[in-house]
Amino acid sequence: MVPAVRDISLRIAAGETLGVVGESGSGKSTLGRLLLRLLPPTSGQVFFDGQDLAGLPRLELQRLRREMQVVFQDPVGSLDPRFRVEDLIGEGLDIHGLAEGKERSRTIARLLEEVGLSSDHRRRFPHEFSGGQRQRIGIARALAVSPRFIVLDEPVSALDVSVQAQVLNLLADLQRERGLAYFFVAHDLRVVAHFSDRIAVLYAGRVVELADRDALIARPGHPYTQSLLSAVAEIGVVDQGRVQLAGEPPSPLRPPSGCAFHPRCPYAADRCRQEQPSLSDRDPGHAIACHFPLDGSPVAPGGTKGQDKPEKKL
Repeated sequence: MVPAVRDISLRIAAGETLGVVGESGSGKSTLGRLLLRLLPPTSGQVFFDGQDLAGLPRLELQRLRREMQVVFQDPVGSLDPRFRVEDLIGEGLDIHGLAEGKERSRTIARLLEEVGLSSDHRRRFPHEFSGGQRQRIGIARALAVSPRFIVLDEPVSALDVSVQAQVLNLLADLQRERGLAYFFVAHDLRVVAHFSDRIAVLYAGRVVELADRDALIARPGHPYTQSLLSAVAEIGVVDQGRVQLAGEPPSPLRPPSGCAFHPRCPYAADRCRQEQPSLSDRDPGHAIACHFPLDGSPVAPGGTKGQDKPEKKL
């Protein structure tokens, strides 16, 4: 068995958006599914309102499903093409016995209008809509049971840029109106920085940096975070120079010794190759998993970062 995520401890407050960013294969989507117990954890615990989801009996877990919902990345594959929109949105209402008859129809119509669609759309099938409209249907489907927590698994990555902005603004409005908490998964740091209150950076199944959005963008402490920021010119930290990564993320079947990032890190030292760094606070609320975290000042080629005089890769 290959562990997809490990040694992760996160808290999400009511009304907060925790953004999670990392390359493909870093464990972002797996972590989101673990939070909802769509995947059973092999170890560890997932608490929702003080209840450990892994220990709940089936009926109690089904009751909690009302509180926790998900919007998937693919607005096409996540909607059953055989169902009309009213049946897709109404499925949660039926399962939890929340509305019947005319009340069910009124609820579906209200949800469609809340996400920017017409109530007349309820009789159509998913293939009759654009990608952005289908994602709005997926959002309405998640909202139908009045959840408090929603996992947004790359909800805009399959959409055009202009449509992305519309959907993100819709999600922000719904959060303000309903007090929702979001676990927002994305690979685009621009989107995460725009939308999130706090950001967790994942690499090879571990959190390597966790901080408030503004603190992480202004003063990244992990070289991997710095490289992600360097790739996004409009929000990059110009004073720190640019970091370009070589190579690929490690295979979970053959992870490197020590810090998983060291084969790609421009500042790796012997300690990095031998010892896995733990996630520890540099500042209150700003945690970094790095033996020699960046201090926010420029790192010149051939210079050092920390006391171990690590080499600079060219």
